[in-house]
Amino acid sequence: MKYKFTGETKEFEGITLNRIVCVTAFANIKEGDLGGWIEKESNLSQDDNSWVSGNSRVIDSRVSGDSEVSGDSEVHNSWVIENSKVSDSRVLNSTVRDSLVLNSKVHNSWVIDSWVRDSLVLNSKVHNSWVIDNSRVSGDSRVINSTVLNSTVSGNSMVSGDSTVSGDSEVRDSLVIDSRVLNSKVSGDYGCS
Repeated sequence: MKYKFTGETKEFEGITLNRIVCVTAFANIKEGDLGGWIEKESNLSQDDNSWVSGNSRVIDSRVSGDSEVSGDSEVHNSWVIENSKVSDSRVLNSTVRDSLVLNSKVHNSWVIDSWVRDSLVLNSKVHNSWVIDNSRVSGDSRVINSTVLNSTVSGNSMVSGDSTVSGDSEVRDSLVIDSRVLNSKVSGDYGCS
C-alpha cells in the first residue's frame, strides 16, 4: 500500500472526497507527503508511481500507469493512464493516455501521446499532436500527428499528416493533410493537402 486516507474529507459538488497521504515512499513522493483528494481507493492505483497532489480532485475516475494529477485539477468520470500528467486542468468524460495536459480543459475526448497546453479539447480526438497556446479543438474533430497553435479546429474536421494550423487560423468542417494553415480560415467540404 502506497497511500491511505488521512481522515480529512471535503464536499465537492455534493460528493465526499478524501485527502490521501503517502505511507510508502515511491518515485519522488516521500512517506508522509500529503496528496490531493479522491472519492474512493479505486480512483488511484496502489501498484505503480501514480499520484494525485495539491488541491486536485479525482471523482469516478482512474489514475494509473505512473500518471500524475497535480495543481488545482479536476478529473471526473475519466481515465488518466500510461505516464500522463494533468496539471491545473479539468478533464471530464475523457481518456488521457501518455500525454501532458496543462492549464486546459478536456471534455468528452481522447488525448493520446500528445501535449495540450492552455487550450480546450471538446468532443474530439487528439493523437500524437500538440494543441497549445489558446487553441480550441471541438465538434468531433480529429488532430493526428499535427500541431494546432493559437487556432481553432472545429466542426467535423481532420488535421493530420504533420500539418500545422497556426496564427489565429480557423479550420471548420474540413480536411487538412500534410499542410500549413497560417492566419487563414478553411471551411466547407474542401481542405488542404
